[in-house]
Formats: sequence, structure tokens, C-alpha cells
Amino acid sequence: MRPHHITVPAALAAIALVVGACGTTADDNAADLPGGGTSTQASAAPASAGGGKHSQHSGTAGGGTSTTGATETDAAATSAASEMEGMVTLATSEQGDLETELHAMPPERFFVSEGDALREQKPASTDDAHLMVTLADQQSGVRLPDATVTVRITDRAGATAFEGPLYPMVGRGMGLHYGENVKLGKPGAYDVQLTIGPPRVGRHRAVAKAWTTTRKITQQVKFDGKTLGPL
Repeated sequence: MRPHHITVPAALAAIALVVGACGTTADDNAADLPGGGTSTQASAAPASAGGGKHSQHSGTAGGGTSTTGATETDAAATSAASEMEGMVTLATSEQGDLETELHAMPPERFFVSEGDALREQKPASTDDAHLMVTLADQQSGVRLPDATVTVRITDRAGATAFEGPLYPMVGRGMGLHYGENVKLGKPGAYDVQLTIGPPRVGRHRAVAKAWTTTRKITQQVKFDGKTLGPL
């Protein structure tokens, strides 16, 4: 018998029939080839570091927003709102390169940094408010850490209701600030006298001479027996 000679076009047609019968396409195999085409497994790629906006989407049917990411964001927002509940801005001030804000909220349990540990500071039953001060660069708004901040609160007769340091701390919603629980006692108008020392931090050359003096700021507030407010 003479051998059968199969032409190249016929061979290619036969291969195409076999591939079609198996239901496999070139695109399906591209994921298995180095440098291949678009893979049907792209949605299962690992989430990008840093929690980008698409980092939680790969496991969601239909490519919608992940409930995991939304839940975490909602929880953080709820926590921040809860921490700042009842906060009142009492006064703001600008002195040269320093901007200060004075805030108050209900007495707050917080923790003071002491060496490598945190010491719990519970509000006393007689405390009336949690007083907070923020310090910032006047030009950029950047918060300033490691300053020495003390407060003296006096009534209109000159009697001291509270005097002491404000502790550096952070909180969701409030960020970096200096705070302490204070007792006022009776309703009325009060003077809040702040003494603010220079931040004890390293500086870039552009701000080497900024915030180098001790500032004294006095603000007037009122106390209605329950909450502090601006006068």
C-alpha cells in the first residue's frame, strides 16, 4: 500500500476539530504560559499591600465592594464618632507661627505614657470635663508633639478651680492633643490660662527657629453645671 500523505492545511484542520471538541481555547491556556494573554483567574490575585481600594474586591461575587473592607471602615468611623461625642470647641488662637485650639468633652478615661508602659487615668466622680488642647504649625496645620502644656482655670473672683499639666495623647477623631480631666464645681464664667512650652523635637532647617518661645494664652469659657462652652 502506498503511504497516505496529509497536507499541512488538513493537519491544522484536524487539530482545530480536536481542540474544539475538548472545549479549550487559547485564552483558557494563556494563564498557564509565562507571558500569556489575559487570565480568567485575574480576579483572584492577592490583595495589594497597603489596603488599596481594590484590595478586598477579588473575593466578592460580581466584583462588588467587599463587605469586609466596608465593615472595618464603618467600625473605625463609629469608634471615632463615639470618642468625640459631646465635644465642644471652646476657642481658637494664633500667635505667630503657633495655632492653638481649646476643646472640651465629658470626662474621659485615658492612658498616660510612662516609660514603656501606659498608666490608666480614670476620671474622678467630681470631674466636670475632659479639657483638650491642640497645637499646630500656623502655616501647614501640622500637629506639634512633645510640648509642655499646663493649664490654670480660675473663676471671675480669681479663685483657682484647677491647675496642672495636660498630658500628650492621641484619639480617633481628635488625633494628637494634650488633655486632662478637670473639676470646676460651680456654674459660671472661667478663665483658662494655658502655658505652652516649645516642642522638644528635632526639626528640618526650614522650621529650626519656629515654636521656640514659651507662649501664654488666656481664653474665657462658661460652665452651666454640666458642660463647658465658649463664652
